Amino acid sequence: MVSVDSLFGNYLKSGDFQEEQQVEIQAVSVEQFGREDDSERKAIVFFRGLQKGLVLNKINAETLKEIAGTPELDDWMGVKCIIYTDPNVQFSGKRVGGLRIKPLPKGKEKKA
Repeated sequence: MVSVDSLFGNYLKSGDFQEEQQVEIQAVSVEQFGREDDSERKAIVFFRGLQKGLVLNKINAETLKEIAGTPELDDWMGVKCIIYTDPNVQFSGKRVGGLRIKPLPKGKEKKA
């Protein structure tokens, strides 16, 4: 089933996931976001089998750093984790929901 939410935007969002999903990192890139006078660099993680990438916020970046065991983005390829929608994610003080990442259950591999 296709959701209208999945038809717009270049990046993953909570509407793209109905339930948690195990994923494997295929690539990581860094892109500039915002206007020239107010821009910032952010990491974008691409997962095998998914067309859109996930723009990492601080919490998801720190979680992936812990799962991968390194802060080096180039070393994250092949790392497996679970991506899920958390309805309690807040933005500007309001609960808006969003995507979160967590490690695989104990005993699962970190790398392919």
